Amino acid sequence: LARILGPDQIGLLNFAESISRYFILVAALGIPIYGVREIAKQQENKLNRSQVFVEIAIINLITTILLTIVFVAIILWVPMLRDELPLFGWAIAYFILQMFYFEWFFTGMNQFKFIALRSFVIRFLFIVFVFVLIQSKSDYLKYMQMQVLLSLLIALINFKYLYSLLDLKNIRLSNLNLKQHLKPLFLLFLTIFSISIYFSLDTILLGFLANNESVGYYSSALKLTKLIIAVLGSISVAMFPQMINLYHNGGEEQFERMVKQCYTLILSLSIPLVILIMGSANDIITLFLGDHFTRAILPLQITAPLITIVSLSGIFGFQVLSALSKDKAILLSAIIGMIFSIILSILLVPHYKENGEAITILITELSVSLSFIYFSNKYFS
Repeated sequence: LARILGPDQIGLLNFAESISRYFILVAALGIPIYGVREIAKQQENKLNRSQVFVEIAIINLITTILLTIVFVAIILWVPMLRDELPLFGWAIAYFILQMFYFEWFFTGMNQFKFIALRSFVIRFLFIVFVFVLIQSKSDYLKYMQMQVLLSLLIALINFKYLYSLLDLKNIRLSNLNLKQHLKPLFLLFLTIFSISIYFSLDTILLGFLANNESVGYYSSALKLTKLIIAVLGSISVAMFPQMINLYHNGGEEQFERMVKQCYTLILSLSIPLVILIMGSANDIITLFLGDHFTRAILPLQITAPLITIVSLSGIFGFQVLSALSKDKAILLSAIIGMIFSIILSILLVPHYKENGEAITILITELSVSLSFIYFSNKYFS
């Protein structure tokens, strides 16, 4: 894909995707964390988990509708986005369909086999479509159209599988209590919003402060790093529902033992990978992206330590603090990261472009990870 479209078009696509993902993060209101936690508590009670699912899904639907209106208004108002109206029109559709992924529900129910199988099929289809449909630089719009089509397919698959896990027939609208979720979701929303500043806004700021070409180099390097982070992060995600059950049912010693095991495993896997990527960055970029992406080599080397840093954040933030419902500590850590991200982006990106943003995301994630570790030791020794 990178070889055919080149840095400019790849940068434009990543710019559009980043804006969509930013809206997705805000619309989610912390549901990816809160939803997993609440569904995991009701794993054994089909009626209760069905009610919790409907309540959270309705809240997500409302926020998605409101933010769709905002998204459309921004695209029509900002000339830079309006100039690529067809692309951002598909980006809006991609944003809307994300709420039907229901990843938080399937994770809370430990349906990892279903998630893995569904992801494999979708990724396989995506690769096939890329080879068949993307033949020249002018085909960049087809990439976003593929994303929308596959998101629609995921939604259809999810609805069919959801039916077997829920008891929607016995749910009464009059019994729904959306209000009980608003306070914890609001706290998590502030956290997610702060996280989104440095998680999604890095590419957006780079697009505005530099250019699409810089976005292409930076985002391509970061995608390679995030690919490994996602693999290691799946360890934390898979263990999270079980750890919630352990902690809330008196299994604190086993909970602590699992945290230590996960910590040791993550370090033993991530550190060698960081060294390997930093030493082989030149070959990796040439192999996966081609000779036109040589400017992505240094950003890849700079962001390689994120493999260890973000994985540790997953343990101490996602596993420990979230399991203990220490949402305020997570929020404070995210705010620290947001402050670092904004200040460093403004200082470094105009002069150092993709390399400046790579340094920014590295320092930002390090500050968040250290905050998570500090609060984890404070609340759970």
